[in-house]
Amino acid sequence: MKELMLVILCFLAVGAYGKSDSKVPTGSKLFISQMDGGLDGFVAAEILKKKLPITVVTDEKDAEFVLTGGSQKADDHWYNTVFNGKDKFLPGKIAISLVEFLLSLPPNDPRLSTYLKDFREVARLTVDDPNDTWGAYYSILALDQLRQAGLLQQAVDRLTLAKLRVRLDWRMFVDVDDFTLIDHPNNYYCVALGIARLRKQMGWEDGAGAQKIYDKIVDHYRQYSGDYGFADETNGDGRFDRYSVLLSAELAHHFVETSERPPPEVLVWLRKSADVMLPRLHEDGSGFEYGRSLGPYGETAIIEVLTIAATLDVLSESEKVLAYTYASRAAQRYFAFWINPKTGSVDLWDAGRRTDDYRGKFRVLGENLSLAHQYVYTNSLWSAMGFKDKMPIENFADGKLHARSAARHAKILDAIEAMDGNAAERAMILVIEDGLRDATEALLRPDTRQASKAERFKLVTPRGKARRI
Repeated sequence: MKELMLVILCFLAVGAYGKSDSKVPTGSKLFISQMDGGLDGFVAAEILKKKLPITVVTDEKDAEFVLTGGSQKADDHWYNTVFNGKDKFLPGKIAISLVEFLLSLPPNDPRLSTYLKDFREVARLTVDDPNDTWGAYYSILALDQLRQAGLLQQAVDRLTLAKLRVRLDWRMFVDVDDFTLIDHPNNYYCVALGIARLRKQMGWEDGAGAQKIYDKIVDHYRQYSGDYGFADETNGDGRFDRYSVLLSAELAHHFVETSERPPPEVLVWLRKSADVMLPRLHEDGSGFEYGRSLGPYGETAIIEVLTIAATLDVLSESEKVLAYTYASRAAQRYFAFWINPKTGSVDLWDAGRRTDDYRGKFRVLGENLSLAHQYVYTNSLWSAMGFKDKMPIENFADGKLHARSAARHAKILDAIEAMDGNAAERAMILVIEDGLRDATEALLRPDTRQASKAERFKLVTPRGKARRI
């Protein structure tokens, strides 16, 4: 396990140097802050071992960059807390994170072959580790991305791949006789669907299992979600929270990631989820306010719903711009608020923050990796929609007003097309009433357009000579 820790640590260390235009240029001077359990020594040794193009200095004042980190001790070794087997999703989260890094490199990068060999070793070392449900989904997603890039044979040896084909299976938690879930809440049907569709894409099975799982999801929605279309995590007991709204986006995304358009009924549910999320776009990037184990996931839930809704043209053009702006601000908030500057890690547990046992501190590495993945894949979708390097709108409030106005007028047109005069009249009355309310709010809102550039961007402006990474 110590060997595994060192291999993963190497990947995490080189991640900052993946591109020639990276934030840490070749030849930079790096100071490694002291870390619990002697972790700083491991980092320095791995940087030297991998011959990374940087210089490690022993005095912080001589550094251009400072690497900080933290750890949790268990049995006097920090890595025993992270790799103790309690986080049963961790192998999959490691796999998808490393693959996303590998695929960010240019195909002709001279380091790629070495990194693929290191990934091969990570895959071999973790193949027998517990890797349940979400972990299995992340692992097979990573394999499929390697397959599409033509790198699977270089990244995974044949024996390891044969083992993974057996173990990365929705049948671990779905009864094959009646397709009921085994000791999991109903939202895990969506995880099973993701695994089943990816197994089909990998050529490991036909689509029969995926179709039966999808039918189960649809039956549950129809039976327990009512007119609103939000998923009850129970069989009618009424357990609704952030995930109830997010699930339609995950369901739609499993079709998109396997190059298919979701069925029309899924798009209806997705639009209803978007209608819940759009009013919750806070200017400071804060997110969904109700549910268990929220933390930064309250923000990524909104990003995931609106990103997949934008990808599938469920949002209007003005709503897309607003959603992209929120995603940008939430990303700023993630680094400014959720990342602990002393450790360089996301912090859900200290300084007055708390979560339930599901996201215990033993999942610290997994939480960093899964949140990073959510930002990476949604950013890729925004880039594919043509938003790459586009500046978000500055006046967030005006953007919300414009999106709301466009949505209201769309309802009027829908009613007219349906030849429903009463609906059109009601929609027009709402437009007038809401327009008057919006105008009043605009008059009462303080004018922030004169804020200086430094004030508008204060969340991302680094301080001091050395930037913290």
